[in-house]
Amino acid sequence: MDTSKGNKRIDSVDILRALGILIMVMGHVGFGGVFDRYIHSFHMPVFFLISGYLYVSKPEVGVGTQILKRAQRLLIPYVFYAIINYLFWLVLSHNSEWYVPLVRLVTYNTEGLPISGALWFLTAMFLAEVYYIILDRIIKSSIARTIIVISIAVIASFLQTNTGFRLPLTIDNAVVCMGFLEIGRALKKIDGSKFATAIKSKKSVLLLFGLLLLVGNAALSFVNDYVNIKSGWFGFVPLFWINALIGSAAYLVMAIWFDSITEESNIIKKMLVNIGRKSMIFLGFNQLVILLFSKAYALPELPQNIYIKGAVIFIATTATLYLISFLVGLIKSKSIKRIFGV
Repeated sequence: MDTSKGNKRIDSVDILRALGILIMVMGHVGFGGVFDRYIHSFHMPVFFLISGYLYVSKPEVGVGTQILKRAQRLLIPYVFYAIINYLFWLVLSHNSEWYVPLVRLVTYNTEGLPISGALWFLTAMFLAEVYYIILDRIIKSSIARTIIVISIAVIASFLQTNTGFRLPLTIDNAVVCMGFLEIGRALKKIDGSKFATAIKSKKSVLLLFGLLLLVGNAALSFVNDYVNIKSGWFGFVPLFWINALIGSAAYLVMAIWFDSITEESNIIKKMLVNIGRKSMIFLGFNQLVILLFSKAYALPELPQNIYIKGAVIFIATTATLYLISFLVGLIKSKSIKRIFGV
């Protein structure tokens, strides 16, 4: 998803996406059950909120045209990264059932994908945006749209939690995620208010607010049951929605705060913005790179403490993915870049 509004990039949004993608990488590296439970309470909704925040209604553009553009932006990288990961899987797994991952790619892709299980996100984002575009075209009233979209999403999360019934290609996950698109769009209106502008101008207040939200999100993640959007587990559904919004808001506020206190030349800011802009590469390759470094780290003489091992693999993975994203950025062909999703 493009983190631009008009022709102007929004650094705080790129920073937020970078934070979300780095948390995802940490989750795939593995820092224990406590960390895993915490991040699953919010880190996927963040990306759908961003998409909703940046959504622009285009009544002059046909629905089919809008859907086609999203297919090019999301499904082409889905196929590309799936093929790359599948080829590595063939070499590394020595599994005689070579066809199983291919079947999963076009059916139930929330489980059993070759190496890069995170690719389910791309079909979920695509379908969530398709649903949303259609409803946005049909429902003229913004208030009615908000009520209907969020109601459908909440009901879908109840059904998934209580029935365990699943549909292929994240058809059901996307219905839940569509609700976060609508909330993100509403957030854009709030962000333009005088109150929000006044709060953002007071950096110390912004920091305190962000820290309070972080603490609240962390606490609530252990009040609710374990949640996982990919698996359709939401625990106590109202608490899932509340905490997903609190967690997303926490990292959004911290991203805005960090953006406000740093100059454009700040090296950390520049790196985070670049990660945010090339996040598709991190999504598509992170589990493959983690797997390779994990195999390299298997030497018995290396410390096997989960946190030391995790930190080493996380740093090595992030550096490698950053290098890959830098090299892809040097490619001049827009068509090739589109395959990578950048």
